[in-house]
Amino acid sequence: MIAGAPACPIVGKSAAIRDLLSVVHRAARSDANVVIFGERGSGKELVARHLHDRSPRACKPYVTVNCAAIPETLQESELMGHEKGAFTGAEREHAGLLEQAGAGTVFLDEVGDACLRMQAKLLRVLQERRLRRVLGLEERPFPARVISALNRPPEDLIAEKKLREDFYERLNVIRIDVPPLRDRLEDVPLLATALLDDLWREAGRPEAGPAVIVPEAVGLLSGLRWPGNVRALKNALASLAALHGDQIRPEHVLEYVASHPECAAGAPQDGSLPARERAFYSQALVEYLRRAAGSMRGAAKLAGIDHQRFRRLCAKWRVAAGEAMPPGSLTSQSAQERDGP
Repeated sequence: MIAGAPACPIVGKSAAIRDLLSVVHRAARSDANVVIFGERGSGKELVARHLHDRSPRACKPYVTVNCAAIPETLQESELMGHEKGAFTGAEREHAGLLEQAGAGTVFLDEVGDACLRMQAKLLRVLQERRLRRVLGLEERPFPARVISALNRPPEDLIAEKKLREDFYERLNVIRIDVPPLRDRLEDVPLLATALLDDLWREAGRPEAGPAVIVPEAVGLLSGLRWPGNVRALKNALASLAALHGDQIRPEHVLEYVASHPECAAGAPQDGSLPARERAFYSQALVEYLRRAAGSMRGAAKLAGIDHQRFRRLCAKWRVAAGEAMPPGSLTSQSAQERDGP
């Protein structure tokens, strides 16, 4: 790691994140090619950038190539570059993205979306460490390190003839797996704070501080399954902050989940969305009742909603006050008597 390198942008203290950072920091000392595997939204590009920033190449260029965004007919020109007159409209020579990286790092994002013809050309570049522009006669050195990312198992892509096996083997000297958010839910509180700070800076609102999320709301967010991973969490927080001002409360999270039931926790084997939604609401309502010692009125106050509305939610999701207390508890019985009908 060079002096003055940026602080680690990967937020979390879970065992999964500690293991990930351990691998990243060891891989950063090497010049070997790296493949980063992880679901969409899990933070693969963040990991790639951190790996570059921790490496001896940190002061050199870092070039991202979004393989999925470049049309097949333009991939060779964009990556390899071209000479003047190589095709209609090529009025001047153009250094491709691989050449622009110099002795830095090239990040091939979603490399499985590169066409097979381009994969063959990239394989040759990796083997010979030299490249040639379209219509060029001169071979140029290619000293950059290559980091790639995949969001699907490479075995599946190879079986579907979308990824060349020899190309993947050349890329996959070191493999780094990024855990999905559902496998590190204990990181949600730290992530929520960091993401709200990011949203505040991105919005350019120095006159107002970032939105605050109360602990009970964080607890509910930590119980969701986040199929879209960290990106989905950031989108949820952006929506909550935009709709509810500077303080995000539990009832706001409940409203968000009502319109995004795919996030709800406790998914059964059949993946039924209504069942996931019921599991989430039940978990949230029981938690409020537990903290209020079984009192409907007390639980409604903690949730920040009207007593009758809380009762209707309990009726809808079949949650009884007694579920939050041990059977036969005097506290539970007295709370129900105090609440009345």
